[in-house]
Amino acid sequence: MRSRRFLILGAVLLLPLLGLAVVAALMLRGRPQPEAAELLAPRPVYLALGDSVGYGYQPNFDITNGYADLLFARLREQGAEQLVNLSCPGETSGSMLAGSCRMRSLAKSRYEGSQYEQARAVIRANPGRVGPVTLTIGANDVLSELGPQCAENVPGFDAALARLDTNLDTILGGLRQELGGAGALVLTTYYNPYEQACPNTAPYLLRLNQQLTAAAQRHGVRVVDISYLFAGRTCELTWMCSRYRDIHATTAGYQLMADRLLLAFTQR
Repeated sequence: MRSRRFLILGAVLLLPLLGLAVVAALMLRGRPQPEAAELLAPRPVYLALGDSVGYGYQPNFDITNGYADLLFARLREQGAEQLVNLSCPGETSGSMLAGSCRMRSLAKSRYEGSQYEQARAVIRANPGRVGPVTLTIGANDVLSELGPQCAENVPGFDAALARLDTNLDTILGGLRQELGGAGALVLTTYYNPYEQACPNTAPYLLRLNQQLTAAAQRHGVRVVDISYLFAGRTCELTWMCSRYRDIHATTAGYQLMADRLLLAFTQR
């Protein structure tokens, strides 16, 4: 049953996995990092939201070493008790609101309805006990506008980005309202696994990360940039140069993401 489940996961994820071809690399090398400081005490429940990156997918079917898993291991040292990961591979901001993610049956935390409503339900059921909340969403929204062979559809991309912006207002605003100021809500950017294969996509991918950052700032949500961590290190930190030719991070890549998020939960 386990092997069959993984085979289904690999087959159905093939198209959604390409969605991260729209991921941006901001190239922020040398950007100052916060100094090490005392970790903000996490609340008992760490809530992870998003797509296959938040889910922690790897093409070798290791789904236990995503950034949420690795971050939770560190948060447990500080008192966190439970990881609730609602991320759905292939999720878009639209399907997150509508509950139409096709891979929801494989979610690490089972639920009915939309990921957005379930996230709000988890927060309501655990008043004052949820934090941090991490969210990685948006890459799959523009998938269809950056097709095979590095093709570009500029009008389609612009329209998809506008829809993403509207959906983010609902998602970020709703989560912030439920949290009521308690807990830390963080939105991540994306790395660019196609920085060598499709260099023409760089301007579009940069715009995606800029859009995510602007939406987070509008709602007082912290945005954590992870793109620069992967710049120039595609073969080392993703599966792009392996026999899988897959865009997802390796365990080493997810570990870097977890470490960067951990820094975001420190006193400044």
